Amino acid sequence: MLKEIYKRRSYHDGFDDSRTISEEDINEILKAGMNAPSTDNTQPWEFVVVDDRELLVKLSRVTAWTKATATASHAIIICAEPDELQEMNVGIAVQNLALAAANLDVGSLIMAITIEDAQETVKDLLETPTAHTAYIMLALGYPTEPLPPNDRWVERKVHWNKF
Repeated sequence: MLKEIYKRRSYHDGFDDSRTISEEDINEILKAGMNAPSTDNTQPWEFVVVDDRELLVKLSRVTAWTKATATASHAIIICAEPDELQEMNVGIAVQNLALAAANLDVGSLIMAITIEDAQETVKDLLETPTAHTAYIMLALGYPTEPLPPNDRWVERKVHWNKF
């Protein structure tokens, strides 16, 4: 799993839109997300998988940070009923999704859609029930040029026993 942690990168410049992720791989990625821990094991999330090109393009226009969705093979939007701990719950789930994607050589980009206008736009596009909030979107696709693994170790940011 450490290999996937270092391999996972954010593909802001988009993906190779001529390649499509298989349904089998999407299901494996979703299984990883559903196996994320959650508060009291509530598993509060709903995953909306988008593979319709027209809808992906519309989602790419939601914020300045969602542009890469236009070239993605798929996007997964995590929705849940609002709760004070839901951002943590969906954050853990999306990390599992992104790590599973990295394991399958699929690139990803995690995008918060917590700006109120963006949430409403996404909810309208996806016909999300009123009681649910669209918290986060994950664009998935094959990178045009894979990025090198990360090495973000900064020893001065580690404190033992006291800050």
